[in-house]
Amino acid sequence: MFAILRRRNFALLWFGQLISIIGDWVLFIALPFYVYNMTGSALATGSMFAAQLLPSLLLGSVAGVFVDRWNRKRVMIASDALRGLVLLLLLVVRSPEQLWVVYLVAIAQSTLGQFFVPAKNAIIPVLVDEHELIGANSLNAVSDSVTRLIGPSLGGVLMAWLGLTSVVLVDSASFFISALMIALIALPKVVSQPAAVEVATRFGVAWRRFAQEWLEGLRLIRKDRVLSGLFAVMGISALADAILSGIFVVLVTQLLHGTAQELGWLMAGQGVGGLIGGLLISRMSERLGTVRMVALGFLTIGVLDPLLFVSQSVPVAFLLIVPIGFTIVGSMVGLNTLLQSNSRDEFRGRVFGALFTSGSLMRLIGIVFGSLLADAIGVIPPLWIGGLLWVAGGVLAWLLLPISHQETRALGAAERVPAEPSL
Repeated sequence: MFAILRRRNFALLWFGQLISIIGDWVLFIALPFYVYNMTGSALATGSMFAAQLLPSLLLGSVAGVFVDRWNRKRVMIASDALRGLVLLLLLVVRSPEQLWVVYLVAIAQSTLGQFFVPAKNAIIPVLVDEHELIGANSLNAVSDSVTRLIGPSLGGVLMAWLGLTSVVLVDSASFFISALMIALIALPKVVSQPAAVEVATRFGVAWRRFAQEWLEGLRLIRKDRVLSGLFAVMGISALADAILSGIFVVLVTQLLHGTAQELGWLMAGQGVGGLIGGLLISRMSERLGTVRMVALGFLTIGVLDPLLFVSQSVPVAFLLIVPIGFTIVGSMVGLNTLLQSNSRDEFRGRVFGALFTSGSLMRLIGIVFGSLLADAIGVIPPLWIGGLLWVAGGVLAWLLLPISHQETRALGAAERVPAEPSL
């Protein structure tokens, strides 16, 4: 797995994202508690997460169309650089009356991310060979887990000792470093110099052309049994995750009686589990099969997530969140690999864009539902509902997705639509 880092281009992307995600975790730990402490409102805190989802819902699939047409490397550089600049607006937030700036930044950050994420996922298969995809995605999972070990603890310390300003500056700098490393990537000529697109004289004409290609990508998903099943599974898992994530700060505060420091410890514990899982994913996938790895992972999360908070003990919660981190990594890497392996390069950006749009819709519903339910009758009911939905996602994965790699390839070959869009 680590041998893939000998590929210079992939290594640059990987290390750049490692630094950037550390910065993201620093802010993720500090900002929700900052908002919650400033307002005392769970709804205000949840609204921050909801604001991040609106651009995903409105732009996710369409952004993928642009990603497939534009130079993906330049899209990633511009997205990182602009996100680094936008974050600096948080430096003016000093009172509840200025909370609108937090929501504005959340929307802007997410809007830029709609272009970065599909570009990143679409470019990875270009940087490595097909047989290296599971290893590349495993390394990305290892990166995510390492950042969970470093970022949350760093965020808690910075917030406690230096305040929000230090947190914002660290995250902003991480985006600029990532942009620089991506700029050093040397792509093959056919990738770094995409075919020229006819310039439309009117914006409406250009948008209709993009919309046609987007619809063609959605037809690909609808006609492909594997992709359709993956979208269903990822949709229900996104709903489950959002219900719990939207009230996570409240859960830590009310049930575990914790602060940002305890939240940092829990995220670090999840990082430990994710790191172990990332190192063992390739072996797990070979022994269980990718689909079984996903299904069993979702079932495990559904059981352990509620128990983590019902225990009302930080040490017990820490012990339970380690295997949760392990199974989350295995499940997400498995789903990503199945998506990458079953979508053509010319449509891959649209596939991932459509995925993030549908996932954002489910997350928005989950955050609103979980927050309203928690305010109305407490945090315990949405906690158990989220767990049950994780279990349902595992059952769906087992029933809807082909178990064997041979069956996956056979379905893909039989059901995949032609590469050229029929406009």
